[in-house]
Amino acid sequence: MARSRARHSAPAASGARDELLTFRPSLVGLPSVARLSLGGETSTKVLLVSSADDARQLTAAEGFLVSADGRCAESSHVQPWPATAALIVAEVVGTGVLGLGAQISVLGLPAGLLILCLCYPINLFASLLLSHIHQALPGVVTFGDALGELLGPRAACWGYGVLYVYLFMTMTNYMIVLSDSIQMVLYWIRVCRPAAGLVGALLLVPTNQLRSLSGLTWLSAISFGTILGTLGICIWELLGDDPNCSGEVRQAGFLQYAGAVSGFVFAFAGQQIMLEMQAEMSQPSDFPKAVYLAFSLLFVVYLIVCILSYNACGDGTPGELLLVLPEGGGAKSVAGMLMVVHLIISYTILQQVFNRGLCIAFMPGALEQGPRASAKWFAVTSCSMIACVGLAVSIPLFQDIVSFTGSLLSTQCSFIIPPVLFLAAKRRQSQSEGGQLSAASLADKLAVGASVGLVVMGGCLMIVGTISSLVVLAENLRKGGNSPLSCHALANSI
Repeated sequence: MARSRARHSAPAASGARDELLTFRPSLVGLPSVARLSLGGETSTKVLLVSSADDARQLTAAEGFLVSADGRCAESSHVQPWPATAALIVAEVVGTGVLGLGAQISVLGLPAGLLILCLCYPINLFASLLLSHIHQALPGVVTFGDALGELLGPRAACWGYGVLYVYLFMTMTNYMIVLSDSIQMVLYWIRVCRPAAGLVGALLLVPTNQLRSLSGLTWLSAISFGTILGTLGICIWELLGDDPNCSGEVRQAGFLQYAGAVSGFVFAFAGQQIMLEMQAEMSQPSDFPKAVYLAFSLLFVVYLIVCILSYNACGDGTPGELLLVLPEGGGAKSVAGMLMVVHLIISYTILQQVFNRGLCIAFMPGALEQGPRASAKWFAVTSCSMIACVGLAVSIPLFQDIVSFTGSLLSTQCSFIIPPVLFLAAKRRQSQSEGGQLSAASLADKLAVGASVGLVVMGGCLMIVGTISSLVVLAENLRKGGNSPLSCHALANSI
């Protein structure tokens, strides 16, 4: 692939010197750039570029913010690995952790803990594969870029389509859950989902203006703190003298067991934006440290939740831990407020990646600096948010549709695309070395074998999860539940 070079100057500081910047075409119609090498340990790098076009090249490629005159680009390669670990935790942990008690009640404590212990290394391995991909292809920042580089334009379309459809559907689901959480906070008022969705959208406007993942470090820590606070309130109720174990004893068949296993697997899943995270790290080679820390922390939290909830309620563990909180009490309102904060941050993380992709493809000027760029970013983020709210409050059973698309797409993002990328990268490496597969190390051979197994596992989970979601969708369609215009149950009786 042909490459062109442009000169730039580093800031006038000790050890600063001119460097070469390497550009290459991107699959979305804008140039991409290989990793910058400026030297030094500066936390913020300022580059002088020769034209506004060069500035946009930087912006599109690796998350640079560019001044309005196109002369100055500020790099977002500033995030240390502990901050990336916080971002991973905030992106991975979600409302799924509140349902782990119910999943383990289906499987039983021994089998459930075994599945939990297996899910930890599986997701860890999938994440580390993406670290290898970023080291091999430092210029790529998303699945579509990497698939296009390794497997061609059709694979790139697959990667872009799967990722951005999944992100949009997940953002819409967050709007639904955010609306429900607002209803939980305002339990004494009749608040229907459209009104709650409007309130949620207004709350999201300020955080939506953040244009880089590196700017979300403190919000990520707050997000994890809010979910820990929610879990703490629920577990406190469970440890009381008379816990509200309102769950029904479940008649478990194959699909129920498969759904419970999938719940554990996806409680760790969050690989879909890990390439974007690495693109903003000051030292991407430290990404494995962030992965080990984040997943180990999540494993400990999940283990505590599973053991305590099953010990308190056994087979009667409710489908969601929030159901153990007494209706109309202050504890449920406080938990609702914590969930509102958590969901605002979770939405903000995903919308940043989603809207940045839209801007790179259709409105790169929104990624510059200055009032006009900020206005464009505001317009893009507001339009996507309005679309999410509109779908969330207008389409019946949309949450079940999101569950279906999640089963279909999340498995590809977490367990199919990462090993496919790794296998393609290894094939390219083998071809460049004259096809000498026998010269590969034992570790490489084991990684290749594990990657093939991960693709097979991901395919099985995708098929079973999709079928299970369709069964639930059909059942709720028959019952007429999950109305988009639902109002708070307590308010109906006041």
